[in-house]
Amino acid sequence: AAGTREFVQREVLPTVEYLRRHLDIGDARGARRKARACGFALFTERILIRALSGEETTALDVFFDRILLYEDWRPPYADPDPPLKARAKLVKISAMAFSPFATTIFLDFDARPCVADFAARLAPLVGAAAGGVDVALTNKFDGQDRLEVSDHLRLEHNSACVVFDSTSPRTAAFLDLYIRAFKGLNKRNGEARDQPALTVALRRAALGEIGLNHADMAPTLFCRNKISETVSCDAGCALVHKPQKHDLSFKTFVVGSRDTGASAVAMMLDALKLGPRCDVAARLRARDAYARAGDAAVAVAAAAPYRTFYDA
Repeated sequence: AAGTREFVQREVLPTVEYLRRHLDIGDARGARRKARACGFALFTERILIRALSGEETTALDVFFDRILLYEDWRPPYADPDPPLKARAKLVKISAMAFSPFATTIFLDFDARPCVADFAARLAPLVGAAAGGVDVALTNKFDGQDRLEVSDHLRLEHNSACVVFDSTSPRTAAFLDLYIRAFKGLNKRNGEARDQPALTVALRRAALGEIGLNHADMAPTLFCRNKISETVSCDAGCALVHKPQKHDLSFKTFVVGSRDTGASAVAMMLDALKLGPRCDVAARLRARDAYARAGDAAVAVAAAAPYRTFYDA
């Protein structure tokens, strides 16, 4: 996590609360401490931690097993860090490189676990259980898995969820390449995305002397809109990418009386691409059924295939 206090309030703390409330994952310490199947670590910046309130800091401290600070791992002789947008990606890659775990499941905050045992489903993708695989990633494009290796590795992979065997020297060499590739691309052309650097590092590590063993993560395991048939916790995914946009189990309802801005909100939902939106006919059928007999079953059935709803 890098950036501002607003990012922690918008992404980090809600994720922690989601894991607690919806997946019943206990804290690492404190009154809600309970045994957990896996550890959780937060990799962030000291400047960000200092910007938080005492209550916010405590919420992070009791949940995470470890909180690691980028400044403690950054070499003192390193070049000055780039602006925030690129620095956030550098913090992200460093989180992968300096993981405190033997098997690492790196997650962006927009990669949302659907089930409490998500780690048990992801960890066997690497290490001895997977025949010596060093890193497992998801493809970025549909059909990428059917390409020959050399062509496959020319295309980007998604970095929102990556599984590593962190004990492997090949993994360590690959992540060092990843950091250096990102710094090089950023210095040369201002590139602030991390996936082009991931492509460079993965290709060199897999096809060169490092001999990195990489595997593709099934699109039914980490569900993403571009490569998965469904992107929903309800469909059996272990994790979903950007659930607020694609997972039908996350629904947005806007209800108000006349002239309270419901139509404007509907336009806003369209602009945010939060769809599919419930059509007028389905809304009217549901309203009529409830008005006639108090039957909410029609409304519940109508809700299943839609993400957003509004009415006045």
